[in-house]
Parts: sequence; C-alpha cells; structure tokens
Amino acid sequence: MSSVLVTGGTGFFGHNLVAELIRDDRVARIHVYARNEPPTEHVLSAYLDNGWQSSAKMTAEPCEKEDRVLQSHYPNAIFSHAKVSFHKGNITDKVALKAAMEGCDVVFHACGDTRWWNAIENEQHETNVTGTINALELALATPSVRRFVYTSTVDVMGTGHGQLLYESQQGIPFDYHYAVSKEKADSYVCNRAFKGIPHGFRITVIRPGSMIGPWDVTDQYGRLFGELKWGSLLGVPCGGTSVCHVQDVARAHITAAFAPSLEYTVYVCAGMNLTYHRLFRVMRSYLKDYAGGTISKTSRIGPCCVPCEVMPENVLVFYGWLCELYSNMVSGKEPEVNPGMARYLSQHAYFISHRAEKDLDYPEQSSQRWLDAIKDSYDWYRVRGRI
Repeated sequence: MSSVLVTGGTGFFGHNLVAELIRDDRVARIHVYARNEPPTEHVLSAYLDNGWQSSAKMTAEPCEKEDRVLQSHYPNAIFSHAKVSFHKGNITDKVALKAAMEGCDVVFHACGDTRWWNAIENEQHETNVTGTINALELALATPSVRRFVYTSTVDVMGTGHGQLLYESQQGIPFDYHYAVSKEKADSYVCNRAFKGIPHGFRITVIRPGSMIGPWDVTDQYGRLFGELKWGSLLGVPCGGTSVCHVQDVARAHITAAFAPSLEYTVYVCAGMNLTYHRLFRVMRSYLKDYAGGTISKTSRIGPCCVPCEVMPENVLVFYGWLCELYSNMVSGKEPEVNPGMARYLSQHAYFISHRAEKDLDYPEQSSQRWLDAIKDSYDWYRVRGRI
C-alpha cells in the first residue's frame, strides 16, 4: 500500500486526482499539500453575487456517511475521507514541502498557477518554475520517494496551426506567460529525468489538453456556461482546442505512477480536437431547458443565446488589450482576457494521444468522452445552482 503526496490538491485537477486516488485500493494514505484550504460551500457561494447567478439557490448536502463522500459534488467532501491528510503551505516553502513529503513513495506535482494576467507574471513564475524545481529536487532527496509524476500542459508544445502534434514535436510557441512558465518547468523536469537520478526513481511528465469535468472549483467553465446562458458572450474565438475529460487525465497520472515500467517519459493526454465554435455550441445545448425550447442561432439578447460571429484574431487581441488596460488602470482585478490569451484562443492547437492510449490506458481520441466531460461539468455546476 502506497502513501502519496499531491501538490495543488485543492484545485480543479487536484480535486479529481484526489478523488481517483481515494478509489484506488493501492493507495493507503493521501497527503494533500496546497497553499489554500479546501474550498467550502461558503466560499463557493460568493459566485452567487454575480448577476447571472443572483437568483440561484444553494442547498446543503450532508456527507457524514462514508459511502456518500465520493458521490457528493461538494468540494470539501473528499477532504473528509479517512485516507486524506491536508498540509497547508506554499510550493516555494521547502521546509513545509519536505515535511509533507516524508514517508511518501509517490509525488504527484499538480500545483500550478493558470492565470494569464501580466501583472502576476513574477508570482506565476515562482509557482510554476521555482515550485516545480523545489518539488522535484526534494523528491529526489527523499529516500522513500520512487515516483514523480508532473502535470504539465500541451501548451508547452505550441501550435501546429491545425496540424496534429505529438510528444516529440514542437510547434510555434505561445507567447503568453503561463505557457512560457510551464515550458520552462517542463524542460527542467524532462532534462532532469535523463541525468543524475537515483536508480529505481522514475519521472513521468503528463501534458493534458483542455480539461473539462466536475470539481471545477476555479470556475473555469462555469463562467462560460453563464455567458452562454445569458447571451453576454461577445463572440467566439476563431481557434480550436483539444478537449479531454479531467477524470481520464487523473487516472492516467495514477497509471503512470504505479505501472511497473513505462517506455517513455512524456505523455500527451489530449482529447477531441475541435473548434471553439463547436465546443460552445455543444455547451449551449445543455442550457436549452432554460430557454423553454430551441435556442436562437442569431439573437444575442436574452437567455440561452450565443453569438454566431467568430472573432478574428486581430479583433480578439485588440479586445484583450482593452481588458488588460482596464485591469491595470481601473479595476485592479484579473482581466477577462489579455492579448497573450487572445492570441492563444485564436490558434488551432491540436494534439495526438496515441502514446498515452498505449501505455496509460487512456481513452481513444475517437471516443465520446469529451461529451461526457461537458455533461459532467454542466451537472456539477447545475447541482450547486451556479448555472
């Protein structure tokens, strides 16, 4: 039976990884290391202050019974499980991180800052780059640790402008600082994997696509569902992405950790490659019940509407500059989009997961798991009255 450490375990992907680890009989103890306490319903209810959620109702769901913990949609439920111990600390705090790592034989480094505001670039570098170096070097120095699984992103590979990319290929780099910081961390981990590591120690890098699914405590897709519901979306980005189910990515991490041997160090866990226009239309289909029937394809006023217009890259980038300027000079809050993210959303970033399908039992990209991901995400938001 294994004892594992999950950094960043209170985030979107971290929640799903911890939930899957709870289900795994090979895991006896799960140590969660994160900067923030596990979110509670009181914290999440702050989203109800937004206009499109102001009429929503929250209901409490008890989770005293063991068999209800994993069925509960409430984010703090999994942290009440007997397997889980929580350690609060910053990923840059080596002393606290080392203490949480002691006695663990597997480290899942899922901690990451996914924001795109230029004002937090230095802070993001500290988390994504320095934090990753800390986690890996401490894992190498901890005698009990034998496996290190790092959660990277396909963004480090750039875009092939619609051409499918696999692990050893490099497209045109994205120029927004989240991708830059993750690329630096990814390169460090990959280079470290091929030099000077103890015998029997294994490093695996997993690069997920655009993850969708339940436990999205960071509200990554909840806001989009809301904008689609009320027609507040200005336009659809002209690019495309690779959509995957977050639970499939979590299971791939666990397979990588416990597989006797793996042929490769780096694995892409992407999904269905599709345009944002198609993705938004599928997401919108789950909101038809609010409209009382079919959804208008042209109207941009009223519930359940989405613009048909695809925004050209130059228009979206200009809008990103306006958002960034407003954030820097007026609101002091993270912008809706900034120029770097606008350029990213305008690219067709598509990837192949054949290696993960073969070695990590990852679902075939031809499957319908991306539709399950959208439905599970919708259900998770819906049950808490946030859409």
